[in-house]
Amino acid sequence: MKAYLAEIDGQREFYSRIGINPDLSHNTDGVDKGNLYENKLNIDNINKVLFQAIKYASRIRIRGEKLPANIILNDLNREIVYIFQSSDLLNEIEKVYFGAASKGNDEFTTNAKHIEIDYSSSSGLMQLLQFFLF
Repeated sequence: MKAYLAEIDGQREFYSRIGINPDLSHNTDGVDKGNLYENKLNIDNINKVLFQAIKYASRIRIRGEKLPANIILNDLNREIVYIFQSSDLLNEIEKVYFGAASKGNDEFTTNAKHIEIDYSSSSGLMQLLQFFLF
């Protein structure tokens, strides 16, 4: 388990480890190779973080840009990612949201399936890399 104190430090190390330089112009933690990233020091409520990412995906769609195929929630300190397919969340992504994406997310729930990968080991990191980079 890591012990990042600042999200930006964990985010930079994560992106370096997986070899990407994501586009940060969407007011998100990054978009790269068909993935939208939302990084948190710790994810205690996966649905809350997912809803924040859904709001970002909605804004990308509204701007007429290509919707990332995956939403990747990253618990930086636990080194676990939760990967959702955007297509499974289209009903929510197609809505228009107002206000800060990080506000009012506590009550969100979904039955959308996701993949969970612990990338703290080399085998987990390889699984992560194979899943969405190749």
